[in-house]
Amino acid sequence: MPSPPRLHLDVLAKYALTGRKAVVTGGNRGLGLAFVRALFEAGAQVVFISRDGARNDLVVPGIRTEGYRVAAPVADLTSKTELADAIDSAASRLGGIDILVNNSGTCFHGGAVDVKEEEWDAVFDLSVKALFNASVLAAEHMKGNGGGSIEPLCRSRGNPSADGVADVTGRAGTARPETVLIPRGSAGHWPSGRKTGLRVS
Repeated sequence: MPSPPRLHLDVLAKYALTGRKAVVTGGNRGLGLAFVRALFEAGAQVVFISRDGARNDLVVPGIRTEGYRVAAPVADLTSKTELADAIDSAASRLGGIDILVNNSGTCFHGGAVDVKEEEWDAVFDLSVKALFNASVLAAEHMKGNGGGSIEPLCRSRGNPSADGVADVTGRAGTARPETVLIPRGSAGHWPSGRKTGLRVS
């Protein structure tokens, strides 16, 4: 019996991002850097934003040796002015924004009763407030260009631990709903409503 014909299915081609313009916050290390590389490999143009210029200077040359053209504006994401300038710079370099990956965040670990107010403020400012601001700023560029995709990342450490240690992070615990619902809700409240083409995962 002859063998059935083999199907040549390029699964990755279904997820190609050729020509798409992406911005990643906190893209100079860890998961953020992995997202930057994955987006490049999928065919996107990428700019990442980070407050650590020295780290950017170490990472950018390595990415460029892989054949990718990358830019990395420096900005403190908790400053709305610096964040707005960085988003505008990214949009100018890329010719628009189609994708925003909200990767930046911070956390502190310790007993719940030991959490300091300034630690919680730092978490909320970067992991929640900056996430919302970045989403709104990027969406302003997206809605005038046919829409786009906003990815607010969430961690899954919101469950109490057996040893009573709190994971105080803006993307877990009490703040996790805000990181999901704020940008997701905002996508449906632009002047042109759902016709903006904005998608929030």
